[in-house]
Amino acid sequence: MYPHNQGRPFQVHCDLEEEEGWGLLLNYERPAGSNQELNFLQDGFPVPANQDLSWGQVSQKTLKSIAGRISELRFRCQTSGHNFVVDFSVSDPDSINYVVSGSGSFSGYSKKYRVLNGNTASFSGKISVFGEDQNEKALTEKPFSHFDGNSWAIRSEGEHWSCAQGNVYFDFDSHHQVFFK
Repeated sequence: MYPHNQGRPFQVHCDLEEEEGWGLLLNYERPAGSNQELNFLQDGFPVPANQDLSWGQVSQKTLKSIAGRISELRFRCQTSGHNFVVDFSVSDPDSINYVVSGSGSFSGYSKKYRVLNGNTASFSGKISVFGEDQNEKALTEKPFSHFDGNSWAIRSEGEHWSCAQGNVYFDFDSHHQVFFK
């Protein structure tokens, strides 16, 4: 993929199993008991097959260079702590801008979200609390949650890992991914 600012092209991992294909922006596959630091990739995208690049997420600098090419975001996570899979997408321009800029929130997500075929959780339709102005942590610091304890978090407040029902913490494996198209 070539960025808008005419920099060098990026290698982007694409999931071609769902619909037209999704480019990977964030990939944190965390084994139970671990709590690694977040990794903001300054010059590239996460690549699951590459051990050095499999843990991390695209930096805001890189996101800004492709901002006009992002029309939809897909959130997918699962954990060994329960059998639910979260898999939904958001095409709300304000939510996309929040991810790119770090300013704002996902509060407009309900205008343009859809549950995808792999979803088995009731989480996505019940979002009522939104993190705001988290800068590079827009995708990790509880960007959305519900009063009943359902949330999405990746090392939020330094230790919270959650995927749908409650906090995963350290006792269970978890895998969070965010894609774009």
